Amino acid sequence: MAGPLEEALTVANNRTPAPVLAIVVTAVWGLLSVPGLLIAVAGVPMAFDAPGSAANPLVWIIVLGFLSFPVACIVSIVASWLTCRMPKVRVAMASIPLLPILTIVAAMALSSGLTNPFGPMTETRLEQPRIRQSTAPQAPTPQVSSLLPIPTVPPESTR
Repeated sequence: MAGPLEEALTVANNRTPAPVLAIVVTAVWGLLSVPGLLIAVAGVPMAFDAPGSAANPLVWIIVLGFLSFPVACIVSIVASWLTCRMPKVRVAMASIPLLPILTIVAAMALSSGLTNPFGPMTETRLEQPRIRQSTAPQAPTPQVSSLLPIPTVPPESTR
């Protein structure tokens, strides 16, 4: 049985419902796949800039989520058009890109320290080298003013 929205959007000739969900999915996921692709290409390599981030499993989960989002958008668009006549499957096909989004949100929540199963997220910092203080006497450091030439003023000439 068709709902009121599908009845209002039926084609008059053959009384088949218009693929409203497929049109909406194409518009929404098609527009969101463009910035998702830009983030996947430009932003993902920067995820591994910090020392030790390549060994962090949460960074890998976030990276894979960003890389899979544009692919999921394209798969969802194609699948929603293929299943637009199957009411039980079309909503599931339209919501495919929500999986990478939920994965990214969950991994970011874990990395912020809410409940991290991989241990505390401490930032790895390189230690500054310690300068050893020598006990040997050192020559005094010359003052800057003694290195500069002192201008001489010629004596006043007598007339």
